[in-house]
Parts: sequence; C-alpha cells; structure tokens
Amino acid sequence: MAKNQIASKNLEDINSVSFLFSDGNIIKVALSDFPKEIIAHLAQHGLSQKGGDSYAGVEGDVAQAQVNLQAVVESLKAGDWVSRVGGGPRMTLLILALAEVTNRKVEEVAEKVESLSKEEKAAYRQHPAIKAVLARMEVERATAKAAKIAAAAETAGEVEPVTL
Repeated sequence: MAKNQIASKNLEDINSVSFLFSDGNIIKVALSDFPKEIIAHLAQHGLSQKGGDSYAGVEGDVAQAQVNLQAVVESLKAGDWVSRVGGGPRMTLLILALAEVTNRKVEEVAEKVESLSKEEKAAYRQHPAIKAVLARMEVERATAKAAKIAAAAETAGEVEPVTL
C-alpha cells in the first residue's frame, strides 16, 4: 500500500471486492449481497467508467474518443477486460514526464513503465525532476481547461455576474 493510501482494492474473484485498509482491517463485499437492481447499477457504473477511461487522454479529439470507446466495447464483448485501447499502454502524465526528463521516446518509456510496480511508479513520482515536470504539466492542463471553460462561457452569451 502506498504511503498515504487509506485502502487498496482487490477483485479477488468475479463476485466480490475486498478493501484492505491501512490499519489492517479487511471488508469483503459480495455482489450477491445486493438486489438485482443495484447490481445492474453497479454494472452500468463500471461500463461508464471503463468507457470514459478509454478516451480520457484524447484532449478534445472527438473522433479518437469514439474510436477508443468502440475498441473498448468490442474488447469487452469478446470477454477481454484488460486490453488497452490501441494495443499499447495508456499515456499517463508520469510516462510523459519521464520521457521528457530522460529525453527518450514516449513509446519506449511507456513500455518500461508498464512493467513497474505501483511502488516503483510512486518512487519515480517523488523524484524532484519528475515532480517538477508533473507539476508544470498539471498547471498547463488546468490552464487549458480554464481557457476552454471561459471560451465556452463567452460564446454562450452574457454570463450572469457573481454577486454575494
């Protein structure tokens, strides 16, 4: 378990999830404990999350988002839960930061990061050079998001002033 992590989740089998808390307590939750309607909602939530994850990194590319979602849906229909869109690892900020700091190709870094444990990835995130690049990337993404929101508000017309 990571340093500040409260709990880890383990999908022991297809019918349950165990939550291991940092104090050592374990809470096991079985799907069979829920009514059918709740199980259906849990399945919908999982499908929604899995689908959303498929296009989380496309940064406004609607066509790519649709391709990614369809690829995930097809993988799921084929019984494959773990396949990644595009057949490769997901491009995370850590991968991008490591590629920048080490001056290596993103694909090469992604392949290496894919084989790392959670602890090893966490250690890389704590390296001062990586931390600095990650912080800059997060600021850049937040700035781009703020600009997008402001532009959308502007094109929507008059925005009500904020009053206290």
